[in-house]
Amino acid sequence: MHVLFTFVCFFLVGCFESSTQVEEPSTNEDTSERVPQHQIFLPCETIPLVEKVLLVPPGPDRVRTVPEDLRSVIKEGSRLMHEARLEKDRCGGSGLGWRKCLGDFLIAAVDANGQIVTFGLYEEEMSNHGFTVKCEREGGCGAGVNPSFHVKSPPGWTVVAIRTAVKPKEGTEEDADGAVYIPYSSRLNTPELRLEGMTYLQELALGAYHELHARRVKSDFLSDVLVTDIGTPDHIVALILTEQMFSDRKFEQGTDAERLAMLNRALTIIGANRDRAYWFTRSPVGASGPAQIMAGTYRRLRDRYPQAYLMEDVDLGRLEHHNAFKAALLHADAELWPMPEEYQQRLWHHPEEARIVLAAGYNASSKTVYEAIVACGDAWRETSCEQTKDQKKGRLPVETRRYLIKYEWIYSVLFDPVFRQQVYENVNHPR
Repeated sequence: MHVLFTFVCFFLVGCFESSTQVEEPSTNEDTSERVPQHQIFLPCETIPLVEKVLLVPPGPDRVRTVPEDLRSVIKEGSRLMHEARLEKDRCGGSGLGWRKCLGDFLIAAVDANGQIVTFGLYEEEMSNHGFTVKCEREGGCGAGVNPSFHVKSPPGWTVVAIRTAVKPKEGTEEDADGAVYIPYSSRLNTPELRLEGMTYLQELALGAYHELHARRVKSDFLSDVLVTDIGTPDHIVALILTEQMFSDRKFEQGTDAERLAMLNRALTIIGANRDRAYWFTRSPVGASGPAQIMAGTYRRLRDRYPQAYLMEDVDLGRLEHHNAFKAALLHADAELWPMPEEYQQRLWHHPEEARIVLAAGYNASSKTVYEAIVACGDAWRETSCEQTKDQKKGRLPVETRRYLIKYEWIYSVLFDPVFRQQVYENVNHPR
């Protein structure tokens, strides 16, 4: 059970009345439905996380026509979708078996009074159910479990669950399978679900931390040090959210408002789906689950830390949240392998520096990162740290530099009250 503290601390956390909107609404959304902006306050909820305190990011209030008890509505919509089945004869795809239904959906939607209706959204039958469903994001409603559906008409309806077909694992002849998910839309981006997402991350991080600490899982590289001294819960929470940002390039180039929207999107997805969040997320190179771990990496962690009791099943082990968080925490210690003992000790005694190095290593590899550090010193993450013909090391991938921008911004919003306050000011009072 998590413990949630609420502090009325105007100077520490920065809680005061706002007169402007926190997050830019979707162009498909009726902004007149939003609660009057003078009623929106910068949230003061804080969530303890071992030696750190998680700060709930600011975000928009609930739209008036979205039911207040959204968690209960989502639970009921999800139940209805689990009981429902797509009608293969109505699916519009060209594949064999249930692959024919990739890109077809069953939808559960709710009105302001909590009434839930279900209907099919088949490719060839887009208008026979009395609802006009649009996409909040261009190109965001193709096959997959997270289409950005927005009910354009009748007004005041919110999609709270879907059922669709999902692709089987690459390289197999298996048929497509059915999946139930709560896809993100701006109407679900509420304080309730964002807080639910944050507290769920806290539960996972603490669960993994306390299990490994209780098992006394030792660092594979530092004497008399536990893996939980290297992979800390605050680092893992920020890392998981960094992995689930919508777009690396857009985040790097985005304003604080755009970055905050991406962060709140991830928290909403986690809060709505909980243990099924990112269950179907698989990168083009094969990383999967909330921590986006590669199969080979998982096997090495399982073999290196047998006393951690990671799941034997490589696929399930990367999807099941508690196990995935354990793996992400173990990964931090495993990243020390290419470094000499002197530098390992340096990171051990400088945790803030260690976080950045370990985050970079999680994205690239700790070997690549350490070679950049050796080649360029304090400038290891700068564009000036370039690879040369004579010395084929030292250059940090562009993707990793972007990754660190994401990680540092997210970490600061979650754990630095001054930075969080500045983001809030930038969003609400842009210069």
